[in-house]
Amino acid sequence: MRELRAARTMKHSQTLVKFARVLLLLRLTVRGMDRKSLVTKHGGLTKELEQLRQELAAYSEQDPVEVDRKKHEAHQYQVEVDKYTDQILSMEGWLKERLGGDAEQLVQTKRMLYGDEFDEEEGGLREL
Repeated sequence: MRELRAARTMKHSQTLVKFARVLLLLRLTVRGMDRKSLVTKHGGLTKELEQLRQELAAYSEQDPVEVDRKKHEAHQYQVEVDKYTDQILSMEGWLKERLGGDAEQLVQTKRMLYGDEFDEEEGGLREL
């Protein structure tokens, strides 16, 4: 795992070095060039810079900080899902009490309330 991270870090560093070279080349070529040459050079360097940014963005998915951020975000979503699931189950329990435990009427009421999201096999909301 460390070897993989080291290889990714090395590739990331190489991309940054390329970026630095592009900036240095831009500074050196500005001196002594006419406007047309500068505009042409700028266009080429802009394209190269965009390619380098895309290459760098491809490595962001493997960045440990980004992975940790995504894990934290997924955990927050799971907490919300659990909270809403508990609320739905609580409301279904309340409805069952109000209907006096009549299973058929409960299923019909859920079917009406859930619409397309009703799962016949589960007898409740369809899994996402």
